[in-house]
Amino acid sequence: MAVTAVDNPTPVTRAPRRAAVFLDKDGTLIEDVPYNVDPALIRLADGAVEGLRLLHAAGYLLIVVSNQSGVARGYFEEAARLILSIAPIEPPVQADAR
Repeated sequence: MAVTAVDNPTPVTRAPRRAAVFLDKDGTLIEDVPYNVDPALIRLADGAVEGLRLLHAAGYLLIVVSNQSGVARGYFEEAARLILSIAPIEPPVQADAR
């Protein structure tokens, strides 16, 4: 006989809810270079680091989103876009954003 949650209830611990801010990458966090897949061309937008630090200090969860229409249009392969997602950005933003 299968054991179900009703037969063997286990308390579920959930992380406290946090407010989140969804940030567009191109033209918000970094300077917008259309269809860019060259990490050397990435430049942080003016005020981006300071803004991220303020949001983080206020307790917001920061989520970066990006619409990569260049992949859908066949301008470049998704693998090229993935390179940008792991390329370091100067100056580095510390995980604790202090």
